[in-house]
Amino acid sequence: MQTATQTPEPLKFVVRDRAMTAAEIAATTPKVARPKSEQPEKFHRGWRVVGVSPEAIAAARIEREKAIASATGHNQRHAAGQTTLPVRAVPVDFDEAAWIERAPLKPARAKNFEIESAAIQCRDMALKAGWLRVEMRAIKKD
Repeated sequence: MQTATQTPEPLKFVVRDRAMTAAEIAATTPKVARPKSEQPEKFHRGWRVVGVSPEAIAAARIEREKAIASATGHNQRHAAGQTTLPVRAVPVDFDEAAWIERAPLKPARAKNFEIESAAIQCRDMALKAGWLRVEMRAIKKD
């Protein structure tokens, strides 16, 4: 039994039928420097297909219609004297061409393609599915 003034005995591990402390194990283990694998400065990581999906356009159109309805309803309540909040500016109608021009391009697939022909096939399928501004980007490490 140990008292508060005694130091605890260090842990011992059995290595090849011999009891050793952690310090002894560290002292006997050779330190070998592994050579770092040389990676080229530039290499190709695949292709990514990006564009604007038809679902994103529909969602933006619905969002604009909600904003118009909300502002119109608020202004009607203001005119009827039901609210003291200032009149809201009613957004203009949805301009699809302008929205598509500014819309962020989203990937058609979460994972990059390793083969260029697979990316080309995905690009063609995205165009047939109604995607707009479809691009195929090469992912490289420079």
